[in-house]
Amino acid sequence: MWRRRSEEEAAVERAQRVAAQAANEVARVGEEVRTVGDGLAGVADAAGLGESVTRYLPQRDLDALGAEHGNREERFGHLRELRTAYDGAARVAEGSAQAVDQADRAHAGARQAEAEASGKVEWQVELLCQQIRDWAEAVTVARCEPAEVERWCDLVADLTMIDEAEGAARPGPSVVEQLRVHTGAAREGLVRQREELRLRQAPLLQRRDEVDTALAAVRERPETAPFAPELWRRWERPELDAGLGAPLWRLVNPAEGVGEDRLATVEAALGASGLLDAWLAPDGTLSTVDGKPVADVQPVVSPSPAARNLLAVLEPDTAGGVSHEVVRRVLRGFGWFDTRPDGAAGDWLAGDGGWRIGGLSGMAEPAGPASYVGAAAREAARQREIARLTAELSELDEQLEVLATELGQVASALETLDAEQRALPTESERELNSFAVTLAERARHRLSCARELDRLQREHDANLTRRDEDWARFAEYAGTHRFGLHALDEQAVALREFGSRLTTLRGRLDLLAAREDSAAEAERRLAECEAIRDAVLGQLSQAEDDLGTATVRLRTAESALDTDSQAQLHRRDELDAEIGQLDRQIDDLNTGLTEAKVEVAKAATVLEGHEQRRGEAEQARDTAMAALWAAVDTGLAEPLELPLPERRGVQPARELAATARRTLSVRAEAADEDKAWRRCYGQMQELRQQLLPNRDVRVLDEEDTGGIQQLVILADPAAGWQAPHLAADALAERVRDQREGYDAEQQRVLTTLLGSTFIEHLKDRLDYTTRTFARINDQLARHPTRHGNVVRVQWEADPADPDASAVVTALGRGYDELSPERQDMVRSFLARKIDEARGDAAAGGAADWKDELARALDYRCWLRLSLQRRTGSGSPWSTFDAAKHAAKSGGEKVVLLSQPLFAAAVVAYDAAGAHAPRWVFLDEAMTGVDAAVKASFMGLTVDFELDVMLTAHDEWCKYATVPAVAVYDLYRHEHLPGVDVLPYLWCGGELSAVDADRLGVVTGRDELPAEGLFGDFGDEDG
Repeated sequence: MWRRRSEEEAAVERAQRVAAQAANEVARVGEEVRTVGDGLAGVADAAGLGESVTRYLPQRDLDALGAEHGNREERFGHLRELRTAYDGAARVAEGSAQAVDQADRAHAGARQAEAEASGKVEWQVELLCQQIRDWAEAVTVARCEPAEVERWCDLVADLTMIDEAEGAARPGPSVVEQLRVHTGAAREGLVRQREELRLRQAPLLQRRDEVDTALAAVRERPETAPFAPELWRRWERPELDAGLGAPLWRLVNPAEGVGEDRLATVEAALGASGLLDAWLAPDGTLSTVDGKPVADVQPVVSPSPAARNLLAVLEPDTAGGVSHEVVRRVLRGFGWFDTRPDGAAGDWLAGDGGWRIGGLSGMAEPAGPASYVGAAAREAARQREIARLTAELSELDEQLEVLATELGQVASALETLDAEQRALPTESERELNSFAVTLAERARHRLSCARELDRLQREHDANLTRRDEDWARFAEYAGTHRFGLHALDEQAVALREFGSRLTTLRGRLDLLAAREDSAAEAERRLAECEAIRDAVLGQLSQAEDDLGTATVRLRTAESALDTDSQAQLHRRDELDAEIGQLDRQIDDLNTGLTEAKVEVAKAATVLEGHEQRRGEAEQARDTAMAALWAAVDTGLAEPLELPLPERRGVQPARELAATARRTLSVRAEAADEDKAWRRCYGQMQELRQQLLPNRDVRVLDEEDTGGIQQLVILADPAAGWQAPHLAADALAERVRDQREGYDAEQQRVLTTLLGSTFIEHLKDRLDYTTRTFARINDQLARHPTRHGNVVRVQWEADPADPDASAVVTALGRGYDELSPERQDMVRSFLARKIDEARGDAAAGGAADWKDELARALDYRCWLRLSLQRRTGSGSPWSTFDAAKHAAKSGGEKVVLLSQPLFAAAVVAYDAAGAHAPRWVFLDEAMTGVDAAVKASFMGLTVDFELDVMLTAHDEWCKYATVPAVAVYDLYRHEHLPGVDVLPYLWCGGELSAVDADRLGVVTGRDELPAEGLFGDFGDEDG
């Protein structure tokens, strides 16, 4: 029993120790709970759960705190989403603000660039206007009026017209082309003057050749025969060496004592009577051919000689087989008188120039010394002819020298005009067009920048609105749920810290509960032990008998008591060991986390370096790709026949570069690039010279020397500057469009023109031409000249065109009457004319080739006109060309060339009404001709029934061939302004002054104006 008591006391002591330890654990865990609770309360305000902690922590309602914390985290998550949305909207707004700022700077730069381009345009306009004025002031041949110069300067502004919306230049007509038209007009005048001089020179040159030839011929031959007859055809006389006869002038000499005057009169009478050039056969009989007399004048030997005959003044000579005796018999047959006899019969000649041959009688006056009768006369005539021809040759040389000087002056003027045309400011206009295109592009760029700025500003405003709305939602939500607007990360950390501390508190509370349960159990066990001990002590005496049983119970109780307490202590030790192990794991994890953060920082540094190098590599790759695609865009791939990829990317660029490396086996040096660029630049300058003034070629960016120098071409002002291959494609497309337009238009024209209607119209015009020229020739045939000459106008198809004659002949029959082959021939001829019109239009730069078509299809151009002349009704027609016209005298030239003009006027006026005037206006038409020719000329106008208006310096038309003419003589008083008109009337061969009063002229003088031309004579004192 005592031992039990000892054991019970020992058990009580052990229970006391266990209870004390449990109480200590409860106190320790309770302190930890307070510490954790204080920490939780410390972070509660930062987490926004201060009220919840105040409400639920004292009661240790962790479930409520957990629910509040969960709700808070959920709301904070939504707040995070709102803040993320706001941050995204803010970033978008910031990006749009940067874009707006960049767009604003771009717009400002575009305005500045446009202002600079506009300044260049204005400066170039002033420069071009000044160059035009300087050019106009410097020219000496293509002179121009100041008003014309200012008009050109006004046109310069039209070259700067642009379309800002499309960024294209809309230039007006080229000013340089206007200047070229002006110089072209001056050139046409000079060319026309040169042609007129050449026309004047041609007959003089021809006449000089004729005179030189005639002079050589006169010098070579010993004598000259009289002119052959023009009104009848004489047989071909044999040469004198043939011995078949000779003309009379060659068979006679002046008798001794016959003076020069008498010999000249004898020769004149012989020439007038026809004896001078009469043909004598060797036997004195008539010369015949096939029994018929030859076509010539032959004297017949009179059977009864005259008492006094031509032997008194002429003596026989021999030539051509004609003997003296035959000549003497012929001379004896013609009488000779010193003066013209009255009523003398037979054939005779008189010393005063009278003559009678057969039934004809006349009177002759010598035109000069004798030229044919006698060797001395013939030699003197030959010398006179040589002197005349020499004088004429000298005069012609003087005239030709004057013409040559004038032609030289015209040639010099043309050379000066060429220099003046080369001095045209073509380059300045090209530069102005280039500046205008640049201005248009920059205006378009400025408008584009303005539109982009406006678009970005609107987007930025929308982004700002969206950002403000997101901030309002965020702020409203934060205010509603008492979240801070800033430091969300700190709030998130506070929430996480609160959650962590709440979890720790929950664990400590659970541990405290467990410790309190253990302490309660220990207290209970202590109480039980003490109760047992007291019972044992109380029952010690009573329990001795039950010692065995009590011992067993005691042991059982001790065994039970030790097992439970040790198990709890062992569990506590296990929990403490687990807590220590977890603390060590936490420390190890924190250490690992720190080391991981260090490694992450190192990896981030390495990664940043890699990213930087990767960025540099990508930049180098993008630069290389840009250079590669720039080379492709400049058209460098086509000559190498490199296959171009369908899309542009990294892999296609690598494949293209690899292909280029395989193709380019020769490594280029820097010097080769310079040489190639110089050649390219030279070809660029050649291209600029070939382009029109409103076209140009230039280097895209001459200041950028680091990249490929790219040429751009202004082939179309509406398209702006383009790469060469794009410009070539644009020009090719334009050529195709124009060709298609030309072909379509040509096909329409062919369909219209090659139809039978148009061809029948051509036939009608050709028939009208035939009738018109027939009427003109009929008028000419009815009005020969006073010498019996008749001219006619001959028209025929152009011999230079082999098809014209066949076409004109075919059209004369009518299109429907032609065979299919002939119709195809006509259509082919017209088609060829249309092709020629297109070619001429393209070569001349004409805007509409149909303008050339009208000229090409003008049937009058297919014809050639010539003038023919006939000297008598029985003579044949011969061409009256410039050479024959030049050989005529001035009077004959006037009459012969006026006849076709008058006849054409008559035919034209015949188509008018019967009482319509038939006006012909002439200015100095008869200058340099004699009175007889003037009378004949005016007689033509009367014969043609024309109403003539003539102005001349000293021509009054007082000719017998003119029945009546009104003359107005303009008379000017010296020192008085104005002229007087004095009327006269030529009628019936008399000229009479016309009384002005009968013409209704007021004799009184009107008041003269006080100012102006007659102001000084308006008062008597002045």
